[in-house]
Amino acid sequence: MGSTVGHLWQAAGPCINRGYLAGPLERLQLDRYALDVVAGYVERARSAYDAMAFNKVYADTIGLVTTRLSATYFDIIKDRLYADARAGPRRRSAQTVLYHVRCRAERRVHWNRS
Repeated sequence: MGSTVGHLWQAAGPCINRGYLAGPLERLQLDRYALDVVAGYVERARSAYDAMAFNKVYADTIGLVTTRLSATYFDIIKDRLYADARAGPRRRSAQTVLYHVRCRAERRVHWNRS
């Protein structure tokens, strides 16, 4: 991962700190869309793991991280994460997406975990 992606992961905070997460009605439309993209990825990855189609998991993971998230979504939200107030609603909305990508999608996708 590039340094920008690493900084964005760090901005999401630790997985156990849920204090700054935005509720469903507080999330911005772009952030709701990003969560839908991640949810679709998780479902496709689970199906591919069940079918032992690891090449599909790999290809979809690369597409998610480099194109769908990094090239578009991460580029859009980085100003919110760096410049908005720590408890600001726009920053919290972006942190919620990063939390779901980092903490939930990672756990659900691994083949040997439930």
